[in-house]
Amino acid sequence: MDRKEVKQAMSYTFKSDLTKEEYLSYAANSPLYNIFQSPEWREVKKEWHSYLCGVYEDDHLVATALALMRDLPLGMKMFYLPRGPLLDFNNQELLAFFTKEMKKFARSKHGILLRMDPNVLLSSLPIKEARESEGVRQSAVIDALKKCGYKHFGFNKDMYATAQPRYCGVLYYGENWEENYHPKAFKEIRKAKGKGVELEILKRDQLDVFAHIMSYTEKRKNIMLRNQEYYERLYDAYPEDIYVCATKLNIKQQLINFKEEAAQLEEGLKNASSNKNSQKKDQLQSILKQIDFLNEAQKEDGDEVYISCLLGIKVGSTAELLYAGMNEKYNKYYATYVSYYSGIRWAYENGCRLCNFGGLEGTLDDGLTIFKSYFDPNIDEYIGEFDLPINPLMYWAFIKGVPLYKDIRTWIRTRRNK
Repeated sequence: MDRKEVKQAMSYTFKSDLTKEEYLSYAANSPLYNIFQSPEWREVKKEWHSYLCGVYEDDHLVATALALMRDLPLGMKMFYLPRGPLLDFNNQELLAFFTKEMKKFARSKHGILLRMDPNVLLSSLPIKEARESEGVRQSAVIDALKKCGYKHFGFNKDMYATAQPRYCGVLYYGENWEENYHPKAFKEIRKAKGKGVELEILKRDQLDVFAHIMSYTEKRKNIMLRNQEYYERLYDAYPEDIYVCATKLNIKQQLINFKEEAAQLEEGLKNASSNKNSQKKDQLQSILKQIDFLNEAQKEDGDEVYISCLLGIKVGSTAELLYAGMNEKYNKYYATYVSYYSGIRWAYENGCRLCNFGGLEGTLDDGLTIFKSYFDPNIDEYIGEFDLPINPLMYWAFIKGVPLYKDIRTWIRTRRNK
């Protein structure tokens, strides 16, 4: 790996080949540290070249960045700092030096742009306040980055418009954090368990189960997520800090349970008063519908079926719930509440200060946001995505060409799924 050192009168030194130990000596203690800037993330993003970069002031490391480099056509490269860099953005001199040297390093590798989406918030509000807020649209960090030549992508609300979503639901654990949950969350968890939903912790050799459940979410949302090999990379990169779970339903046993319950209700109807008859009849009809549903489900899915899943990773004091999926056919079994809550508890029990539920639409009115709102998150809004053009002509061609490529890829995917 190349080694690059640049020294100036200000005593700053830029390096592009820090060791993992060097890198973590600063990064792991930064308030901006996150999974996407952890050195293990390189093992997940194997399609990208990676560099552990940093800036020394005299003998002290004062900035780090995991820089990913991807090949583009014509021998060009794109550099990306996911949720990075890690530095004091209020130090304009440091930011300017880092930018200049990072740009110089990227140019030496034929880079045409440097993209970043810093782990810096515009606001963090309870969901009710976030919905009523007009939004913060001023930031000293945005101004500092623009001063260094970065182009800001603006304050978009589309979760998929940028590499990392600008809006995330984040639970900050307090002393009585569970008491703030919407009653619906616990109500649905009780319903799920009452219908026979069970939780299972998955090991690495069961990731095919996880990938299969995730495929239902892909089909439902008409999106491409990840495959089993990608989930295996995550497991191997964070073997001590990963949590993978799934919920399952023993259809055969639940049919027995429902039939016994139906028989008891039918017997009770013989002796019940007229006032209680109506209630018992409604209960019986509901159970008979479930029996009909499970009889058909058993023919298609067998005696036991997995119906929801979740994958979380802990880095430092933060847990990231990266992936969650479900089989929509079993949506009335409320299994997603069970798997989600188990991930939240896992993070808390493993010493996390906060749990990031992942991206949301900035409109805060879609189904995913409504579901996650039952677990009492704050809405964290990030400052967004920035580009630093390195080769202006090639950068212009890239920016114009990527949207067309995405449109073509979406069209092909849509046709394939019909």
